[in-house]
Formats: sequence, C-alpha cells, structure tokens
Amino acid sequence: MRTFFIFLFFSFFLFKLQLFAQYEIKVIYPQAADSTLTFAYYLNQNLLNKETVKADKEGTCIIKGKRKLPQGIYSILLNKGDHYDFLIGTNQNLTVKINPSVPYPEVTGNKESVAFMDYQAFLQKNQEIRSRLTVKLQKPGLTNDSIDAIQKQLKQQDHKVIQYWKQQVALYPGSMLAIFLQSLIIPETPKFELPGNTPHRDSLMWVMEYNYQHQHNLDNFPFNDERVLRTPVFSTKIKSYLEDLTLQNPDSITNAVNEIVKRCQGVVRQNVLNTIIELMINSKVMGMDRAFVYTAEKYYLRNTPSWVDQATLKKIKEQVDLNSPNMIGKIAPDLMLPSTEEGRFYRLSEVNALYTVLIFWEPNCGYCKDEIPKLLKQVYIPYKDSGVEIFAVNTQTDKVAWNKFIEEHDLQNWIHVYDPDRSSRFWRLYNLTTTPCIYLLDKDKHILAKKINVKTLKMILDQKLRFWH
Repeated sequence: MRTFFIFLFFSFFLFKLQLFAQYEIKVIYPQAADSTLTFAYYLNQNLLNKETVKADKEGTCIIKGKRKLPQGIYSILLNKGDHYDFLIGTNQNLTVKINPSVPYPEVTGNKESVAFMDYQAFLQKNQEIRSRLTVKLQKPGLTNDSIDAIQKQLKQQDHKVIQYWKQQVALYPGSMLAIFLQSLIIPETPKFELPGNTPHRDSLMWVMEYNYQHQHNLDNFPFNDERVLRTPVFSTKIKSYLEDLTLQNPDSITNAVNEIVKRCQGVVRQNVLNTIIELMINSKVMGMDRAFVYTAEKYYLRNTPSWVDQATLKKIKEQVDLNSPNMIGKIAPDLMLPSTEEGRFYRLSEVNALYTVLIFWEPNCGYCKDEIPKLLKQVYIPYKDSGVEIFAVNTQTDKVAWNKFIEEHDLQNWIHVYDPDRSSRFWRLYNLTTTPCIYLLDKDKHILAKKINVKTLKMILDQKLRFWH
C-alpha cells in the first residue's frame, strides 16, 4: 500500500510539472539599461510581439511563463530597432547575452540553442569570405583563369554551408535546430553534360538546371512539421518557388501551387494557402489573376476549410468576382455606351479591328494627361493603318471637360464613349481601381493583356504586328 501511495505521489508530481512546465529566459543587455525590450517570435515570416519587459539598471531582465513556448526562432528587440535572433527548443531555461558589436547573441542553457548561435557565427565568417571574393571578382583586368578560380572558390563556400546544414541536422535529429536547417537545404544541381557541338548548348544547360531545381527545390522542406512556421524561412521559400523557380504563366503557377499544397496538411497547409493567396492578390504579374481564381475556387470556395473565417472568405470571394470576368484569354465583357456624338452608341464587340485598345480614363486625371498623348503618338498614329483601334471609355460624366480634352489633344478619330447613367457597371466588369487602365483585345475581343501602360502596350503590339507582317 505504501508503494502505491509513493507511485501515486510521483505520478501527480510529474503531472504537475508537465502542467506547469515553465520557460525562463534571462536576457543580459547592458546597453539596454532601464529600457523596454520586446520579446518577439517569427510566425510565417512575420516578427510578432510576444511581450514587452523592462530591463533593470544593469540591462538585465527575466522573461518567464507557466507554459512551454512553441519551439521556434525568437528575437529580442530594443525600441523596435535591431533585433537579435535565438532558438528556443525543448529546454527553455536560457541565458541570452547581447553585445551590439556582434550581430548574434551568446546563448547558454540548451545545446541546440548554442548550436544555432554557432551557426550564426559560422554564417557570418562565410559571408565575410564571400564578400572578399566578390570584391576580387569585380576588379578590372582579371584573366579568365583568375575569374574561374574565384568563381570556384565562391562555389566551395556555398558547398561548405550546405555541408554544415547537413551535419547539424544529423547531430540534432528531430530538433528545432534540425527543422530550421533542413528547411534551408536546397538540393545541389548535378553537373549536366552535353556535347560541345550541341546547338544552343548554353541555353539547353540552363533549361536543364532550371528544371532540376523546379522539380527538386522542395524535396527537403519539412512541410508537415508546424515548427517550420516559426522561422523566417517559411514564406520566403514559397515565394521563391512560385516567383523564381516557376514559369510566370497561369498553368505553371497553378501546377506549382498544387505541388506545394499536396505536401502539407493541418496548420501548415492553412498557412501555405494563406501565403499563396496573399502573394497572388498582391502580384504584379499579368495573368496571375487566372491562377488566383483557380486557387481560390479549388481550396477556399468549393469546400471551405473550417479554419477560414467569414471575413477572409468574403474578401476572397469578392476578388474572385472582380477578376473572373476579365481574365487573360477570356472574351472581354461587352459594353454598349453613348458617345460624344449626340444619340450615337458604340458597342465594343462590334469594333472591327485586328487589335482593339480598350482604355478607361478621365480628363482630369493627372496620370491620364501624361498617358493619353503617349497613346496617341506612340501607338495609335504608328499602328492605326495596321488594324489598331482605340475604344476610349470616359469614367466620368463631365462632357465639357471631356470634349475639351479630346479637341486639345486631337483625339477625334478614337471611339469615345461614357456611361452617364452608370448602368453598365464597367468599373466592376473590368475591376477598375485606377485610371488610366488599358486592356488589349484581339480581333475576336479576347483579352490579350490588361492593366498595362503605354510602353508595355507598344512592346506587345510590336511583337504581334511583326508576326502578321
């Protein structure tokens, strides 16, 4: 019976220890005496505040709590200025000493936290060597042999970093340190061989290397370990894969999105999708709207995940509704509007032209005052005899200012229309947020380009018309 009660006591004691597992971080930062420090953590690349603490007159403070912190990369900030990153793993009783003359803190109390500090020191030395080599490479008068030698040394430095990552992952298997460093490991591209007389050999080699990196870049990334979210690497990895290692066309982007999403689940999948959808909404790449609509419909609207709140869902649906009618490749929404000629209407779908430039503008818009004359001189005059027509929609209702601008800039040969009753909802059909806004349509009124400036329009027409002639 006595043995039973001893067992019961220790079981309860261990339960209490687990329930009230503490973290305690002693920060020593002499230069921050009597100052307020911010204890922050990384989440999906963002550095978020955990709490603020006041350092004493020696620059020391204690940060502690009754629940273990999620493992990840954390940071100490002074007055929202420089921040000093350190790693928190399983053992969360640490001492963090900060010296502003060193870009990383000194950490004691946990092996993997110390190893993370050692990694920062290693990385700094490596970057110093790379910087010296880069300076050498930029010196004038270098022979080809010297350039090759320096480039070889740079590659050796890159290889040393990759080997360092792999060694640390093997030394600390399953740890927060291993997850962080594993997320950095990019498969080394094998050396492809092609006969020296192969036509376009350099271009083919580049394509082979590019395809290899696209296919294997995600191989080591720990998508199914949510600790990777608490690093500054997570969003950067996704952004780099979609923007740098994927061809910037809708089909390639959507295939890449599916490849990423299928690799993860749970909270990581949630953050992956949120990161992707935000990248797409803010993208400046023409045609990304199609990839956005595809992703939104497949992963948010058809079967809405439980973690999506109604405000987010509403925002995504609004963006889908705004982008769906005017995606690249679709037939432009038709418009039938009155013109400057009393009683005369023009219909967009009936414009007989090889290419139609659809522009939304207003006579009192400062940017329009610059772009409209450029459109006349750089596009309309050079290309009007090649089958280019301008369908200009005045977004305002002031006919006096409108007619005055047309006369002053000699724009009478364009098709000019407006919507005095605001009945066509052109601003929604074409997702207008600013003026001028230019769309380029083919002879069947398919959208070839959208929301471009005159310079880009001219480049596209140069290529298109060169083909026809």
